[in-house]
Amino acid sequence: MGYERNAATKKIKDRLEQAPARPKQIMDDTGLGKSTVTYNLSEKGLLVKLGLIKKLDDGRYAMNSFDLEEERIRDAHNLFKKRFLRSPRPGELAYAIRETPEKTRDLLYKYVPGYSEPSDEEIRAATDDVWNLIFWGIDYSSIEIPDYDLNIHEVTFKSIDCFGFCEIEEYRPVSSERATNYLRECPEMKPEFVCTWNGNKLIIEAVWNEEISGFLKRFPQYGELENIG
Repeated sequence: MGYERNAATKKIKDRLEQAPARPKQIMDDTGLGKSTVTYNLSEKGLLVKLGLIKKLDDGRYAMNSFDLEEERIRDAHNLFKKRFLRSPRPGELAYAIRETPEKTRDLLYKYVPGYSEPSDEEIRAATDDVWNLIFWGIDYSSIEIPDYDLNIHEVTFKSIDCFGFCEIEEYRPVSSERATNYLRECPEMKPEFVCTWNGNKLIIEAVWNEEISGFLKRFPQYGELENIG
């Protein structure tokens, strides 16, 4: 009985050393039963008695050494990197974490292992990659085009590309699978489309929210990108 209890305590400790978790998450990740997890997280449990774990305000349990500020900075950094395929500069992340650029720089270097500020070249390359993933990951057949009596003689994708619509299948710098997966994992990067007509010319404008478009137009690569927003 004592061996099983100690083994369960170690499993919970190992799980919480990875990241904070709620009791249900601990059960799912360790395979332990509800009563075992509940006991170990209570005041009777060894981890609590030794002061090794604590309960956070959001209901999660964490190691006593866990730092909420560290989690906040790392999560903000990782979300930015997931969206824009690069690390942020301090000034780019400052608004999201409600800190000054100077304070944000200190926090990034403190909490994000291996952090370094990206160069202009790295930002341009990442932004170009993001644009390619957006362009090739969109399901263009899903765009709702308003009924119109005239035949479509020309289609222009405003704010998204410098290619003609007929070239979509002829030039593909990224794989369809990678592009589709990117937009599935980051659905906020998929624009809304606004269709307007100018005679026989259909204009499809891609529109993002202000936060996203601000970073996409930082280094214009395609078409009328600067007109977004």
